[in-house]
Amino acid sequence: MKLQECSNNMNKIECEILKFEDSESAILFIENNNIQLYMDSNDIILCYEGTEGDIRDNWFEITSQLALQFQSNLVDDVLANNLLLVFCTKDNLDIELKKEIQSNTYGFRKLVRSNVKNITDSIRELIFYEIEAPKKNDSIPLSDIIKTKYPDIFHLLSRS
Repeated sequence: MKLQECSNNMNKIECEILKFEDSESAILFIENNNIQLYMDSNDIILCYEGTEGDIRDNWFEITSQLALQFQSNLVDDVLANNLLLVFCTKDNLDIELKKEIQSNTYGFRKLVRSNVKNITDSIRELIFYEIEAPKKNDSIPLSDIIKTKYPDIFHLLSRS
């Protein structure tokens, strides 16, 4: 199966379900670099996993080739404009490297996640996985709280 549900809104996908002008080069690039793809509505999240040294040495080339082989090759312009590349590592990355990668504006947004134990869990954290809006508490008058929890004090106050 090419589409695997990971949550209510996020699916891990195979490159073959997307439409490209040149499918072979896009799929080959994704496969050769072991990039995992996730789709959420009209967003594609691409995950590149490597060691600290691998990311340091290859992030720029991965970014450039992803823009050339994948992004510019996508038939759907909405998807092409809604890419997020996430560099994941089990290692701890230097903060300066993270800043350099994340501040690079070429092609699409980039994030760096270090100390990642599970890629799918890390992606879920990124996309506000199953977040519910906080419930609004109805306000209760202070006198009612005092009356309920401290009846003796309420009785004294009500005499005044």
